[in-house]
Amino acid sequence: MIYGYARVSTDRQENSAEAQTSRLMAHCHKSGLPFGEVFVDQDQSAYRIPLKQRLAGKRLCDALSPGDTLVFTKLDRCFRSLQDQVNTLSGWEAIGIKVVILDMPIQYDDPYGRCTLAVIGSAAQLSSELTGQRIREVNSYLKAAGKPYGAARPLGWMRKGREYVPCDEERKTGATVVRMRAAGSTWSAIALHLCMQEVLKPCRRRGSRGYYSESDVQTLHRAASNGYPRIPPKVWRADWSGGLQRAAESAARSPAAGA
Repeated sequence: MIYGYARVSTDRQENSAEAQTSRLMAHCHKSGLPFGEVFVDQDQSAYRIPLKQRLAGKRLCDALSPGDTLVFTKLDRCFRSLQDQVNTLSGWEAIGIKVVILDMPIQYDDPYGRCTLAVIGSAAQLSSELTGQRIREVNSYLKAAGKPYGAARPLGWMRKGREYVPCDEERKTGATVVRMRAAGSTWSAIALHLCMQEVLKPCRRRGSRGYYSESDVQTLHRAASNGYPRIPPKVWRADWSGGLQRAAESAARSPAAGA
């Protein structure tokens, strides 16, 4: 049985799911072997996630049997971690699973082929590590400058281009949380109140209904009590009395706070 594997992580046309699948199926049908399936992983990092832990990768590994053939277009479509590459390929070789890489027409079952794979795999891992390092450095600079970075955002703020602007909707919710907590309400009672009032987060993850959970309410209370910092500290100070007083006074002055 012959199978194909594709992974899509960029918008580059040559690495699209359609382009990879087309090449893989053409090779599989040309081989004359019984064709199984082309497994495709979407938005799955080959550097952070081993093949056996990816959605389609796991199904592929479960489907492979001794004597099967696996085809992928490039080495980095399947592996960007040298450890994952070595462990997986050696395991396949031990049970007679043949690997074909369309853009690397070399033999992999001899010392020279294994050395070539190791060098290319090391280069792919180095590329991923350098990319990650650059992203962390840029995010660190943006965070220190109080500018948007990554997918995260400080509570009470919204992303607008390359800047954060106050989110009046969430600050109104924060004022309600502070007022209810000062009146003695529990975190769960506050979260339930917001849920009953259909108060949703201004930014919601895909697949999320957007309600404030009990932990979300506590985090929002902390942000409101500390004046909605653009760069939330890693460890919040234990003494919030000053910030809580400021937030309570702000809530009392706001006409919308009682809405």
